[in-house]
Amino acid sequence: MIITVAVAKGGVGKSTLVRALASVATHQGHNVFVIDADERKNIDRWSMLLDRFGNKPPNLEIVAVTTPTDILALAQEQDRQGKLVIIDTEGKTNDELTAALFAADVAVVPVHLAMDDITAAHQLVNGHIPLVAENRGFALPVMYVFTNNTVIDKRARALADLREIIQQDGTRIAGEEMPYRIAYKDMQTGATLYAGGRVDPKAIVESEAIFAEIVQYVTEANRSAAAE
Repeated sequence: MIITVAVAKGGVGKSTLVRALASVATHQGHNVFVIDADERKNIDRWSMLLDRFGNKPPNLEIVAVTTPTDILALAQEQDRQGKLVIIDTEGKTNDELTAALFAADVAVVPVHLAMDDITAAHQLVNGHIPLVAENRGFALPVMYVFTNNTVIDKRARALADLREIIQQDGTRIAGEEMPYRIAYKDMQTGATLYAGGRVDPKAIVESEAIFAEIVQYVTEANRSAAAE
């Protein structure tokens, strides 16, 4: 399975979501291969810090890749070997993003409830992803995950309107959110959700639920495609 985490905007929580998904998947025993296709190399630095502090799971491999051809080839190769592949993409529309989406079994789009972020998510989901799906000849399932929202955000009346906007295109939304938590920030300094930082049971439950829903969604999509 290849999971591409993407949205053509920075600061939305792509790398945080990648770290969380990789933490959960390795903890559950999957052999996980993460491709860092973001020129900022947030996940590559995470890998180095995990090594430095002895927190890297033995079933986790992280590689930084810089060209569309290499992204596509490496993702497909590791998928054929039975590994769970997660691709972190850059916060803009480019050839690397297209390659990562072309390879994917599912595109997971993190969304912060702010108008600019919702606009970027809609542009990707309703503009770029359909073109990728057309070029590769079959559909690309997409799931939104709400990220980085605080308790104050949830109580703001204006956010109800933004939630309605993000739901207008009918794209599936993960049943669990990934709100702002210190545990997610701790991962940046060489921790996983389960080791080396602040072990937050709520963050673990959230991330495990999101991962389980992604896997279920891909399974459902594959069954539907096979039945057609």
